[in-house]
Amino acid sequence: MRTLPLSASDDELLAAVAEWTELLARGDYGDAVEMLYWPPEEGDPLPPADLETLVRNYGSYEPMRDGSTYHVTPIGTARLEPGARPPTHSVDRDAPSARRDTDPGTRGGIWFQLPLNGFWSDLVARFGIYEHEGGLVLAIEGLDVP
Repeated sequence: MRTLPLSASDDELLAAVAEWTELLARGDYGDAVEMLYWPPEEGDPLPPADLETLVRNYGSYEPMRDGSTYHVTPIGTARLEPGARPPTHSVDRDAPSARRDTDPGTRGGIWFQLPLNGFWSDLVARFGIYEHEGGLVLAIEGLDVP
């Protein structure tokens, strides 16, 4: 699990998510899973194969109807589709969290659009920011299209 200082800036938090994204681009799903915090009430971490399936199927466990598959590409090589808006990567220290009511350590959330198949997509990785053992950690809360 990657731990950041309690004083981590928004830019440092986004850099950690960018690092996680680069692990996915290299196909290092195991390392990407190990980088994250898994709240004890959720049980075991997401298996790396499940994370890979969610990416491949654009946020779903079910394959795309048309047979399309996706993979994360390096951030530095991602392009915008013609007419598309630039990707959104944001930190909201006051963001509601799926776990805010049950985990008083919640410190906000992160929204990060992923680069897929060479282009910025509308597939979003959503993370909760948590205070844990004297630092800040990230827990994935969703991989979906809003």
